[in-house]
Amino acid sequence: MAALYASLYTQATTHAGLGALIGTRIYPGPLPQGATLPAVTYSEVGTSGTAGSTGSYQGRFQFNAWGNTYIQARQVADQVEAAFRSVAVGGDTRLIGGKRISRFDDYEASTARYRTIVDMRINIVETGGQF
Repeated sequence: MAALYASLYTQATTHAGLGALIGTRIYPGPLPQGATLPAVTYSEVGTSGTAGSTGSYQGRFQFNAWGNTYIQARQVADQVEAAFRSVAVGGDTRLIGGKRISRFDDYEASTARYRTIVDMRINIVETGGQF
């Protein structure tokens, strides 16, 4: 699991469009208290199957694009989709071509933060698999 999270982090921070907006502010789980925005949080919300000995499967991830404004959250969400749409990150875990499942906007009145939630399915190949 650590290799998967490292691959997600690497893809987000090295993608030109997303990295320019969030820098290194991508976090697994909830948004840390006092985090600078814009930022992204993510969680794995499901997986489907292993394809034989290749170690490949599909992971379903919820990405939360956080912003100080509605427009900022939407811009970050656009870049999340772009970053994970067609990827091939090397290392222990490879991410291959994500696809958006759903997307919607939210507002946290208590913190005055905007969020666009992007639900994506990403193909994953573990070490030893081929792609």
